[in-house]
Amino acid sequence: MLPNDDELEEKQFTIPPKTKLLYEDFKLIAETSTYRVFNARARASREWHTIRVLDCTTEYATVNGDHAATLFVQELLWLQQRYPGSVFTNTFEISGNGDQIACATLSYLPLSCQLGGTEDIINTKDSKVIEKLMSDVLSDVGFLWKDLQLRKIVDVLGPENISYIKEKGRFFLGNWAKIYEKAQSKASNLSATTTYVSEESKNKKFIRSQELAEEIKTLAFAVLGMNKLDYTELQSLLAAPNLQTSVYNVAVKSALVEVFPDSEQLRYLLGKMLSPDLQNLPNIEEFRVKDETTQYSCYLVYEESKELQDETKGGSPNKPSTISGIKFPIFTS
Repeated sequence: MLPNDDELEEKQFTIPPKTKLLYEDFKLIAETSTYRVFNARARASREWHTIRVLDCTTEYATVNGDHAATLFVQELLWLQQRYPGSVFTNTFEISGNGDQIACATLSYLPLSCQLGGTEDIINTKDSKVIEKLMSDVLSDVGFLWKDLQLRKIVDVLGPENISYIKEKGRFFLGNWAKIYEKAQSKASNLSATTTYVSEESKNKKFIRSQELAEEIKTLAFAVLGMNKLDYTELQSLLAAPNLQTSVYNVAVKSALVEVFPDSEQLRYLLGKMLSPDLQNLPNIEEFRVKDETTQYSCYLVYEESKELQDETKGGSPNKPSTISGIKFPIFTS
């Protein structure tokens, strides 16, 4: 049942009380389909963290409140599973009869800040950085593809929903609700928002790179776009009814030399990603990058939270803990 006009007018975006107690100097950096992202300063440590706050006033959250809240929590759980210590679990709060949800994380910025020219987030010419980006994004795609049965993930989310955590030196995909939102805009009800997936696909323990062919190719084009390369000619050649493979391959090689002149390995990987022959796609293992970053401790945030909470009559926050129990998708070539 859709909310009536009076209910729509009553809903207003606010930052929950515990979050306002712990943080100040909120600076809005992004708005998604279901939540807003702020950079804010911790009152006790004076460090900057990122704050996610559920936005119950967005169109998707207004119509699908429970699902918006579910996705909000699922994104945080997956982020903590991927990069332990990234989510400050003790700062998580629900208030306002469930309309207000917020949580602090390590500072991160969406790549849209860089694409818009406002921030220098990463060096898009650095082959190691791009290799990490592709590895991390495809790990998230694998989870969404296998566990949530979503499709056309990179195509819908795009580079603007890829974020970079500087302390971890890693990337992740956010704003998952946008995938459902786009599907819902073409459907008459929420039940039609999930792409149909066969029982055989649901029960698979392994994902082949050929099954993610569309995602892999879209990601490759996204990398070219992040480096301000006009790839419309490549897409036109690829979409031609009678594809001239030799002409297309030459165009791909020329584009990759222009963008990454100093990295033969990255040119090789991207070349395979852009290949029109599905059998030439890279094995999933070729994307993997070993995580050499150290785990970040949540202890400091717990201590400052406890200190501030003790000044009020409210209870002490729960101790932070690493969320476990989510299984990583298993890939194969």
